[in-house]
Amino acid sequence: MEFMIKGWLYDHITLIWKDGELTGDQPEVLRIIKKRINKLEELKAILLCPETHLCYTENYLKEPFSAYLVLKHLLDVIYEEPDKKELLAHALLPAPPLSERSHAEYP
Repeated sequence: MEFMIKGWLYDHITLIWKDGELTGDQPEVLRIIKKRINKLEELKAILLCPETHLCYTENYLKEPFSAYLVLKHLLDVIYEEPDKKELLAHALLPAPPLSERSHAEYP
């Protein structure tokens, strides 16, 4: 999954989130954003979606919806954003059965 957000934080910036990785066209602003995300994670800040009541407390960039929420929180202005319903649908997909998870551990 991939999405793009265009906005403003000290300068115009285009951010692309793809499979847990965040990139942007303004390296200095991207560095500031990542530093702020790390600080929020250190503080165990809770990101809450008011419509769905989904909340996230760590690994904000891991999933598309939590990445969207944290970026929306950090940017001063957003000019273009992904379809929230599409990101939310991805967040609400049921987890695969244990037998299909690559990280499943068996005793």
